[in-house]
Amino acid sequence: MSEQDVETKFLFDEQPTLAEATEFVGGHVEMLETRFFNATVQLLMNEEGRIHNLPVNHRATNLVGFDLVGNVMVLAGKAKWVD
Repeated sequence: MSEQDVETKFLFDEQPTLAEATEFVGGHVEMLETRFFNATVQLLMNEEGRIHNLPVNHRATNLVGFDLVGNVMVLAGKAKWVD
C-alpha cells in the first residue's frame, strides 16, 4: 500500500458493521473519538497500522493533528457506533 492508495471514508447516515470496518481498515479495528468543529466524530483505523508500516493518511491526519496511518473510516451523526 502506498500513500496514493490510502483512503479516508466518511459515513454520516448508516453505521458500518464490524466486518465492513475490519475489511476497510485491513485488520483489527481501533476507534479514536475526537472533536471536529462542534461535533464529535469517531475514526476507525487498523490498530496495528504502525507495526505493519502502513503509509500516513494525510487527509485523516489533518482531522486530528497527529499522524494516522492506513485507511481511516470517519463516523459522524447516525453512523457513530456509540454516542
